[in-house]
Amino acid sequence: MNIKQKHPWENAYIENTFKISTNQPSVIVKKHKERFSKGDNVLDVGCGNGRNAIYLASLGCFVDCFDVADLKWVDELEKDIKDKYVFKKII
Repeated sequence: MNIKQKHPWENAYIENTFKISTNQPSVIVKKHKERFSKGDNVLDVGCGNGRNAIYLASLGCFVDCFDVADLKWVDELEKDIKDKYVFKKII
């Protein structure tokens, strides 16, 4: 796959053939939330729509997250969330 080709996941999101229909964090992340403390550094690999990253940031964690597909979810965040956290696209 060359750099200009879209990753299959990105195509699935763009074409709406795959969509996460919730903004709630995953059951696993919520179940283990006591393991995270304010100021912890967290890496969310394969962040999808960002639901776990945003939740962990709301707990006071410093979260770096990425996905192989440019899902453009940062562009679609509500203003109040954008005002609370720093989002940077690196790709």
